[in-house]
Amino acid sequence: MKVIYFHTGHWYGGVEKLLLDLYEYRSLSPEIEPVFVLSHRGLLSEALEKRGATLEIVSAPTPGKPWTLIRVWWQLWKILLQYKPAVMVSHEIENHAIAWPVERFFSVKSVLWIHSSGFRLRAPVYKKLGRRVPDLAICTSRHVQAEVQELWPQLTTDHLYHPYANPAIEPRKKSKYKAVTLIYAGRLVDYKGLSDSIEALGMLSHLNFHLIVVGGSALEPEKTFQEKTQQRAEALGIGDKVEFVGFQNNVLDYMRAADVFVHPNKLPEPLGLVFMEALFAGIPIVATNIGGAKEILGLQPLKMGDLVSPNDIATLAAVLKKYIEEEDYRLHLTKNIQDGFVNICDPEASMKKLAFLLKSVQTI
Repeated sequence: MKVIYFHTGHWYGGVEKLLLDLYEYRSLSPEIEPVFVLSHRGLLSEALEKRGATLEIVSAPTPGKPWTLIRVWWQLWKILLQYKPAVMVSHEIENHAIAWPVERFFSVKSVLWIHSSGFRLRAPVYKKLGRRVPDLAICTSRHVQAEVQELWPQLTTDHLYHPYANPAIEPRKKSKYKAVTLIYAGRLVDYKGLSDSIEALGMLSHLNFHLIVVGGSALEPEKTFQEKTQQRAEALGIGDKVEFVGFQNNVLDYMRAADVFVHPNKLPEPLGLVFMEALFAGIPIVATNIGGAKEILGLQPLKMGDLVSPNDIATLAAVLKKYIEEEDYRLHLTKNIQDGFVNICDPEASMKKLAFLLKSVQTI
């Protein structure tokens, strides 16, 4: 069964990591023959080509210039004619909107993989679903599926976790800092809650901690956000306790040398693979009780972190104070992770479910 994965994103984030992992774990669903159709060359295309994946590059439509879609449709038409896929999976609504006319022409089964939640699902672009209903919507988590079902009850939906695994809970490394080491890993954007962490830690400036911030700032808004965050840390008297290390390929190494992962989102993460990575690294999580963090921690049999309400800086500070001051509490949660961690992203389960969903959509 040939399956086309279509994506026009131009940076490397969660969707791109998923696409690469779908290829990495392809042996777990051998009935799927993946073909990747991208609109940009970069880290993802290089990684796929290096691994021998079947890859096609099409033009990217220009926002505000609808006539540029004609070239993309023509390129997709030739690709579908060449590969004759059974299913075309478009990642996010923009790509589904682009691919839908060509899919209809070839009578290819249409799957929309939704990686968004919250305000993003309510953006004007998603109104296109009213006219271009896919045969199936795959949601990146149960949280996203519930939102999608509420907004578009006419859609056939299911959820599928990103296939991801490490061999085992990684052994902890000794931190180079003589302080309780906190870590944030993610894009440098406000809604992910780094600014709230800085404000909360500013209330704890008298305590012995060190915050490592892992994340690139390639885009101008991210550079501006980093500069403002650094300035705010200085103003709160914790500038020497906050370290920006930029984009890193070995995020797990940084996590294994930390004591706690701090990621208090202001808006829900659709899933947030980084929370799973923190648990694989064996460190407890402090996050907000929304979206992916709530779902991941809620599916664990033992307590592996603490959740607070979004934008509640005072409570966040109180929770972080406990982690910084009480080593026994941190070690208790670490032992819970070592003893009871459940990988809801188990690659075998996810890839088998993906094959089942894509085969079943052919009967719709």
